[in-house]
Amino acid sequence: MNVAQQSGTQPDLKPFSLRPYAPPKKRPKSPPPDATRQHLHLLWFTNIPLRAQRCPAWQADILRSKIAPRTQGKITARDQRVTAWQSCAACAKHAIMHHTITINTHGPGLYEFTQQLTRLPLTGALLSLFIRHTSASLLIQENADSDVRADLADWLHRTIPPSNHPDQSWMRHTAEGPDDMPAHIKSAILPVTVSIPIIDGTLALGTWQGVYLVEHRTAPHTRKIIATIT
Repeated sequence: MNVAQQSGTQPDLKPFSLRPYAPPKKRPKSPPPDATRQHLHLLWFTNIPLRAQRCPAWQADILRSKIAPRTQGKITARDQRVTAWQSCAACAKHAIMHHTITINTHGPGLYEFTQQLTRLPLTGALLSLFIRHTSASLLIQENADSDVRADLADWLHRTIPPSNHPDQSWMRHTAEGPDDMPAHIKSAILPVTVSIPIIDGTLALGTWQGVYLVEHRTAPHTRKIIATIT
């Protein structure tokens, strides 16, 4: 017997009410993105450079898109900015540019073409060069003293002599001349791609740096280099 029963008084019970059970609310799932939105999102991360911020059409659309509704199943404000950037003729023209540089060579050596690069529309942030040959290379080297280029050419010839040299009797690929296989080896050692930053519309080369095509063949050739500005 408890204390309340011993004293003859009723326990002080507080009234309460039963509320119906309400399951927790679930956030509605957004619909899966279609191919168009996936493409737009990919463009947002890869193909919108910082220089687009300097485009008046791009800046104006950012101001408009800040008040655009972000509802399910519709293009978001971020996607609208991407669409506007694509529709801007100036930005689309300068998004990614490819140029072909042609250089005629007349024997092994280093051929500078820095001046040809400065005449390109350097509106991006990076210049990438790629040579489309397996017997020539690209190189950034000193352009002040010509002895540097001569010493480099002599070193390549001494290190990898022609296939008719007594030390190179092991070479099998000799059908195109004694200088062919050594040219492939030199091209495998030296770079075939070069990237140069662009700052304020100018190549960020050092004071004594120049961009060279390194020819490894003896006969005259016409070499093509792809310049990509991004």
